[in-house]
Amino acid sequence: MEKAAYIFLAVTVLATLTACVNSQTPDEDLNSGSSSSSSISSSSSSTTSESSTTSSTAPEPEIPDGEPTFLICPDGTPVYTSEISETYRFDEKMGEKDPITLEQAEQFAKEGSEFSVRCDGFAYGFTSEETLSCIDNPELFKKSDSGRYFEFLGEEFNENTFEGKYSTDYTRIKVGDKFGTLTVKSAYTLFSQQAQNRAEGEDFSDVPGVYLSGAEVEFDGETEMTGYVVIEPMDALYGEGGVMRFIPDNDSSLIIPKFDYFLNKNARCVCHFPHANSSGYCGTAYNIGNMFEVGCDTSGLHAGDFFVRVKVVLGDIKCTFGDLNRCDAELKSIEVL
Repeated sequence: MEKAAYIFLAVTVLATLTACVNSQTPDEDLNSGSSSSSSISSSSSSTTSESSTTSSTAPEPEIPDGEPTFLICPDGTPVYTSEISETYRFDEKMGEKDPITLEQAEQFAKEGSEFSVRCDGFAYGFTSEETLSCIDNPELFKKSDSGRYFEFLGEEFNENTFEGKYSTDYTRIKVGDKFGTLTVKSAYTLFSQQAQNRAEGEDFSDVPGVYLSGAEVEFDGETEMTGYVVIEPMDALYGEGGVMRFIPDNDSSLIIPKFDYFLNKNARCVCHFPHANSSGYCGTAYNIGNMFEVGCDTSGLHAGDFFVRVKVVLGDIKCTFGDLNRCDAELKSIEVL
């Protein structure tokens, strides 16, 4: 089953790389995370990741102004009234937002009907999970008979028994936060009935993050990463091709927003875990533009290239979760290693 995927990197040069370059064509869509119907894990353990410990000397978290609301974030803290930018319902007939009060939103939540609450200035995310690929981990991937696709041979994450590696650890990302050479330029979080509606036959409103249905983080600055690039082949009929996806190594990681919902008799959590797709990797990829249209030198690369090891400099990075799940970046430079 083809899946979508997107994100990050590490620094590992393999002697077998040249055997894979141009040997396959990439999937039409390499972005992962748009569906969790066949989510997988790279680990056989059936526990959550270790929680980070907090030093006894760490300062007390700052409490926002206003009053706590019924909306609970993934880390268990409530959204405060001062953090809310918009509260509304969407009028499909008119194609516009109808403002509502927070009290109305809470009542709609209890009734199971539609509402939306937007909070600007923060989002929740995590540092990318381990990236696995057919280059670095050939034993975990099997080519299809056609040679176009890959089957992931690692242990599948079982959503019914909740066995496999997953994590409920999330970090609050605020405008102005710095991550290496990058600074958070903007961030928002969207809460709605959408997530709760995924549950059947039980009230999961007490699960931290259950109403979280969208988030976005945008960074200022540039960062250097290493990893692999996969380039869409040329279409003989339409003359299209050249779209690049960048798959970072494990040493190159950014904090990104992404959420999976487990609301059933076996599990009650909003969490994250690695997603594999049919393009020969398990992890996230960045959309970095078309090799024929970007404003930097792409010599040494060709449409149809498959897992070419590169060093890139990326800027204007934006990661979005919700109706659209993807990470985009402007390619400043790319060098074949």
